Amino acid sequence: MWQPLRGSEGEDTRPQPARMKAGPRTITLTASDDTENLGRLTPEILRMDNETLMKCNDEIKELVKKRRIRRGDFEGSMEELMAEIRSRLEALSGELRALSPQLLRVTVEIDRSKPDVKITTSLDKDRMEGYLEKIKSRQLSDQSPAAPSWRDLCPVCREAPLTPFPKRRVPGRSKRNMRCSNCGAVFIYKGNGYLLSRVSNRNTRAWRLYGGKTLTEEEWTRIANGGVSNELQREIQRKRDIEERRRDIEGWLKSAAEGNVTFREPQTPIILRKNERAVLVLHNIDLYEPRAVRRTAGGYGGPTIRVSKNLSFRMGALNAISESRDELRRIDTGTLTLTTRRMIFTGTKRTTNIDLRKVLAIQPYTNGIAVQRENKKRTEHFLNTEKTLLNITHSGRTHTVPADGAVMKAVIEGLIRKL
Repeated sequence: MWQPLRGSEGEDTRPQPARMKAGPRTITLTASDDTENLGRLTPEILRMDNETLMKCNDEIKELVKKRRIRRGDFEGSMEELMAEIRSRLEALSGELRALSPQLLRVTVEIDRSKPDVKITTSLDKDRMEGYLEKIKSRQLSDQSPAAPSWRDLCPVCREAPLTPFPKRRVPGRSKRNMRCSNCGAVFIYKGNGYLLSRVSNRNTRAWRLYGGKTLTEEEWTRIANGGVSNELQREIQRKRDIEERRRDIEGWLKSAAEGNVTFREPQTPIILRKNERAVLVLHNIDLYEPRAVRRTAGGYGGPTIRVSKNLSFRMGALNAISESRDELRRIDTGTLTLTTRRMIFTGTKRTTNIDLRKVLAIQPYTNGIAVQRENKKRTEHFLNTEKTLLNITHSGRTHTVPADGAVMKAVIEGLIRKL
């Protein structure tokens, strides 16, 4: 069930020293929270928690892959890496439903003299086997009794059983049809299901939801016991997924604005400065700036005097009004690169280099952002950012979102906070 990266055990000593000792050293990292909820432990929840642990294991491997160990600052690099691993392990507390976050352990073997580092992950197998035994030892008395069939409990009124009709054989009518003597509900056999064709009171919830619909016997049994049909179940799940996605995106935007979101470093077309790292690269971005446009409007008025058949004079004056206003004009199209220090636009005509410390305000739009900065009179608009899709992760769930104005604003604000 569990496929660890590598099995390894070491001394359980949490690293707090400011400076690492020379020579080999082993550090074991686990979550600080050891909470477990055995009351919720079921085979399904065990499977889901196991998938969460495996996903965390993979994310830690990705952290190790993308982290660059600076030979000139080996200690600092290792402290940063272990801080990221600890942060990911602590997040398990809010993601696991029944199992303890301390199941997953990360062992860091450091040799400062070389310098060299080896990072492995492992699972507490004894504790996992204990969970499996807990599930196996569940008593049958704890299980709920079998739910009554819809034939024994009318899905509409839930008070009386159903009886087949008609009692006598009538051509064209089947004895498979069912009827409730209490509420007058009539179920007509149709194909592989039953059609709710009639009830005495059409104000009942069952009629409003399922009147005139053909459902399987399994669905009618579920409805009789307080459940819903397959279609309604899918609709409820769809709404839950939408709400869950909305909460996850809001939570991710908040974390990004606080500077607590990390990105995998992309390939960038620009030359980075020392200690600068690329965060996002967006292609086919349009740069717009306001430009003054002058418009003139006017008219000619006055009387017309006829002198002869083919000759007339018009007397009057021309009145013209000229006004100037700003309009957004596209300046160039190119690539927008966001780094930990700058925002750089590189196009065919224009190259714009914005120091994040000089940004005064960011206005988000559905298709981009407007940036106001020091020593720049015109506001710069970067549009078409929403055509780039990002994979974000919050509470262990991953979503794909467009890099619209709200996302770009949160990411830039987070980078500014970390300067």
